[in-house]
Amino acid sequence: MMDRIHLPEVLQKLIEILESRERDLDIRELPDILKSDKKIISSLLSDYEGRVISPYGEYVNVIPPLGHLGPCRDILLVVIGANNDVEKRILEAIEHIYAKCAGITKYVVFYAAKWNQVSWIQHKNSFGTNIAVVLKMPLAPPIKLS
Repeated sequence: MMDRIHLPEVLQKLIEILESRERDLDIRELPDILKSDKKIISSLLSDYEGRVISPYGEYVNVIPPLGHLGPCRDILLVVIGANNDVEKRILEAIEHIYAKCAGITKYVVFYAAKWNQVSWIQHKNSFGTNIAVVLKMPLAPPIKLS
C-alpha cells in the first residue's frame, strides 16, 4: 500500500503500525470503535500503558489529548471518530502546530473515520508548506494532503 504515495520514513512507519493494528483488531468486525475518538485511541492506537503508539519507540502528540500533556513531538496524530466534528479537529491541529508546539511539529496525521474535504480546503493553507499532512482513514491507504 505504501508505494502509492511517497512519505517521509517516520510517517511510513507510523502508517504501517496503524494498518497492522487495523488488521490485528479486524476493524471490519468492530465498526462501533470508529464512532468515538476515545474508542479509536484506546482500542486501536494505545499501548498497554495508554500511550499512543509511534515509530522508533518515541511517542506522538495526540488530539484529543490523553492523560497528562507530554513534551512536544514532531508528529501530531489527530483522531476523528464518526461522531466528532472534523472542522473542529482541523482547527485544533492548527492551534497545536502554531501555539502549543510552535516550531516543533513537522508531521500531522489525521486518522479519521470520516472526513470533510470542504473544511480541509478552507483551512489547508494554515498548515503552511513546512508541515507534511497525511489523511489515513481506516482500511484505506493514506492520502498525502500537503
